[in-house]
Amino acid sequence: MAMVLAGPTILVAWSCTTACLAPDSSLACLSNLKAIAKAASLYAVDHDGYVPSSVVVGVEWPSEGRSIAGRPEEWMQSLLPYGGLKETAFRCPAYDPSTMPAVGVGNEPLPRLSYRQGGFLHPYPGFLRPSLKPSDLVTADHALRLSMDMIENPRSMAYAEDALFQTVRNGAKRMETSHGGYIGRAFFDGHVAMAPRLDSYAADPDWRKGGS
Repeated sequence: MAMVLAGPTILVAWSCTTACLAPDSSLACLSNLKAIAKAASLYAVDHDGYVPSSVVVGVEWPSEGRSIAGRPEEWMQSLLPYGGLKETAFRCPAYDPSTMPAVGVGNEPLPRLSYRQGGFLHPYPGFLRPSLKPSDLVTADHALRLSMDMIENPRSMAYAEDALFQTVRNGAKRMETSHGGYIGRAFFDGHVAMAPRLDSYAADPDWRKGGS
């Protein structure tokens, strides 16, 4: 299924690896991400192509003296007016508070949320225009400044994804999502996918050759 929206868009399609665990919750999670992506696209239409200025989990670039604070409630409130989005869409149905602390990377609280922004805040290559680096997206007042035309590779760059949680299994600490070793993501080119967490930022093999 695909959806096409007018103006600056995040087009949404479906994909899931055959190894997805708990398929009912995986599909519901992808449905949530689809709704969040649609709301972000509509928000951008109303804001000159820019997505909301707040982020879920804060990030720091000490060498550049830049940082952006996590404001999960502000992010959620920015998107709620768009596309009929509901608060329940911000919490993955597979999230289990009895085994996963309600925090994200950096131990920041994620009240009512189990999703965060995607990889555009991290130094993965090919996501932003060559003249930009992630810290350039942060304003003097520690807010996000990202527009659709700053994106170099929409196929590999996720807008929203499952948040990571610290879990303890067999006495060992590890970072997982609500789906264990899998993560759901809504990408800027439109597709929504569930894939192994450590593999899912790999570029499409045909992208640099001009493939679709």
